[in-house]
Amino acid sequence: MKKAIELSVLCGQDMMMVIFDKEKQKLYEYTSSAEFDAKVVHKLTNSHTRLQFKSETYHNSDYGKFIKGKERSDDGSL
Repeated sequence: MKKAIELSVLCGQDMMMVIFDKEKQKLYEYTSSAEFDAKVVHKLTNSHTRLQFKSETYHNSDYGKFIKGKERSDDGSL
């Protein structure tokens, strides 16, 4: 949560983060402001809205794309 807050403040961006702990069966949610909640994120991520804006989606397998100077394949290997 601390890193999400820092990133939002440093970059001046609205953020929402949802973490689900499978072991504890508990959901954690962070929003950068009360106005930027799950309803807003849902509207932004629906298929109709995605057609109106440029959109990018990333997964853990994309980590290598963000490491400067290192090229990684799709499977994460160097």
